[in-house]
Amino acid sequence: MEKDDRAGKIGRVPVARVVTKGPLQTLHLAEHLAKRLDSGDKLLLMGGLGAGKTCFVQGLARGLGVAASRKVTSQTFTLFGIYPGRVPLFHFDAYRVQDPEELLEWGEEVLFGEEGVAVVEWGEGMRRHLPEPILLLRFTILSSHDRLVRFYSRSARFEPVILDLMKKTEPR
Repeated sequence: MEKDDRAGKIGRVPVARVVTKGPLQTLHLAEHLAKRLDSGDKLLLMGGLGAGKTCFVQGLARGLGVAASRKVTSQTFTLFGIYPGRVPLFHFDAYRVQDPEELLEWGEEVLFGEEGVAVVEWGEGMRRHLPEPILLLRFTILSSHDRLVRFYSRSARFEPVILDLMKKTEPR
């Protein structure tokens, strides 16, 4: 993993930019982030097909203590999955959702609650519908293996998390 030289801020919002060199580094990055997450945190993942969002959620699950026997998969057709761990992981996929209200009907308690970490793939339309703290992640395909992951939030809760990611180098 390497830190992108453009790490900094959008206005007053800190931004971490990390380039991963393959799925294993994406998993490690997510695992590192998961150690800083708490119940009530919400992550919105944005990016095109094949950009690494589900791979990232798999790493979050490992970092949150979800048993290895619980395989984290895309929730495109089931809308959401629940994975018990040190902190429960609630994994949503809004790809097939036409209206954010539809996803809220399925998971309002979880998305508004404090019981675990809620992650929404294809979360672009959800930001206005959820309470803070929200961490936004934008995935960009750079090559067949390389991904740029940008992390940003307007919530003070995530400022130290983003600053930590800005310092992140190779996993040990």
